[in-house]
This record gives sequence, structure tokens and C-alpha cells, in this order.
Amino acid sequence: MSSGKSQAFLVLWLVLSTGVRAAEFDNGIPLDLAKALIEVPHTGEVRFYDEPPPAFPEVTVPSHFSFVGGMEMAEAGLVRIVLKSQHSLSEGLELLTASLQEDGYVLVPKMPARQRGFISDASETMIQNLCNDDKGALTIRALSRGGPDVFYSISGSRTTVDASGNTCGDRVRRRNEFVDSMNQRRNSGIRAELPIMSMPLEEGSASTGVIVGTRSSGGDDYYEISSQLKSGQSASHIHNHITDQLIDQGWEQVQELSEQESNWRTTVESRLVFGELVIRKVDEETLNLYFRISNNDGLIIEESRLRYSPRRI
Repeated sequence: MSSGKSQAFLVLWLVLSTGVRAAEFDNGIPLDLAKALIEVPHTGEVRFYDEPPPAFPEVTVPSHFSFVGGMEMAEAGLVRIVLKSQHSLSEGLELLTASLQEDGYVLVPKMPARQRGFISDASETMIQNLCNDDKGALTIRALSRGGPDVFYSISGSRTTVDASGNTCGDRVRRRNEFVDSMNQRRNSGIRAELPIMSMPLEEGSASTGVIVGTRSSGGDDYYEISSQLKSGQSASHIHNHITDQLIDQGWEQVQELSEQESNWRTTVESRLVFGELVIRKVDEETLNLYFRISNNDGLIIEESRLRYSPRRI
């Protein structure tokens, strides 16, 4: 290497190694950087817009949402817009979904998730699918990216008939039939009265804790279920969160035994049904969620193998 090149290299090395501060982008980033940050594998041209792209289905942006931008990847068949608001994830998604339904879009029922105890798969509530026989199909994803704003990424397609020849109405009808069939198979006997709870979002996250194991047992008069939840939440916080939902679903608290344990009752077709809720800490990252439903007012089943012996994962 010549002395001139050596000196130039030394100067560059000194500049990069002396902690020179990078300037932060304010209101925009270079186009090439935006393309590089797209996580979907793609080839061909990528276009960004300051309004919905021409290929995006017809929608009305609600007044309480701001339009951030649009993107089209023609060869990948992907067209998308991004909105933002200062509503919570779930509240904003609910408002946006309602607005699109007013535009004539139909909410596509979700496929029943594998039921893990009495806890629903709450993370799926951050995604909604809608369609219209004339306008096309939409998928909404609610995204938390720090700060006061929540972003809503909406992928759209003007295609009204899918590869199998089904219209929006066909897909919704078939999905409803499948969901009804699954619910009929699940909801038999006293298990049908088991309340279904959702978990709170983890702190600083857009997702809930994860159910990593479930056991259950029962007979004609009772059904009990025990699930392991990986979460950073405290047992008392989860107990309070479930308590609020039980009250909303028509259950009455009979007795609060502690911050983590309580007894309940509700009325189903003129008969009383009793419940027992227990949240216990298994280790630093795991909680055991136990619920028992019974036709009898003797809430304690002494021979229960699930209530007193949470299994470590």
C-alpha cells in the first residue's frame, strides 16, 4: 500500500474509532434503507406512497387514525398501508375493524385455536381478517413500536375470488360452519360452562405470556384444569385480571381466600354452578393457573391431583 493510501486509511480509521456521533433521521429515512428493512423476501421494484397505493382495496381511513404511508411490491403481490393512532392495541384494532365493517367489509371468523385450559390465545386478537365480495380482502396487524403511537399495518388485495374459486361470502360461511362444529364438540357436559379468560399483555410487549402445559380431569359433576403460564406478571396481578373477567361474564365472588385464591358461583339455566380459582407461583418465570367448575357447593375436592401439585416445566 502506498504512503498516500496508508495515510487516508489511517485518517478514516481515526474518524470511525473516535466516537463520532451519527446523526439521527428526523422525519424520514433514505429509500434504500427502507427497502433493506423490509423483512419479506422480495425481488423487483418496491414503491412507497403518501396515500393508499392504486392497487389497494377501497377503504376509508377513520378520523381518529393518521395515514403514515403505503407500499407496493408488485412481483410479490403485496400491497400495504400503515395507519397510526394513540389508542391501545386492542381498542384501536376494535375501532378500525368497526370502521371497515361500516365500509362493507365482513369480519372473517378466526380458526379455533387449540384450547389450552381456560385461557384463550389472546395474542391472536392483534390480527383481524376482513373481506368484501366486490372490494377484496384485508389483513390488519396492530403493532406496538414504543412511544405513544400504535401502528396498524393493513395488507390488502383486490382479488375477490381465491384460488379455490371461493368468494368472500363462501369463505365466511364455511369458516362459521367449521367454528360451530368445533364448539359443539368442545362444549359438552359441565365443561361447557368453563369460563374462557384472556391474559394481560406482558409489560413493554404486544403479546401475552405463553401457556406451556395443561392438564385436566373431571366427572359428571365437576371439571378441573391446570395450566402453566410463562409470564413476568405476579400471581396476584393475574388473579385480579381473571377476577375482572369472571365478573364481566356473570360470575359472583363468594369468597376471597387470598390475593391468589377465590371461590365463585353463577347461574346457568336456573341451576347454580360453582367455581374455584387458584393462581400459584411455580418458579421465577412460571405461574400455575387452576380453575375448577362444579355442580356442587362443596368447592374443595380433596383428591384433586391438579390443585395442590403444580408440575414444574
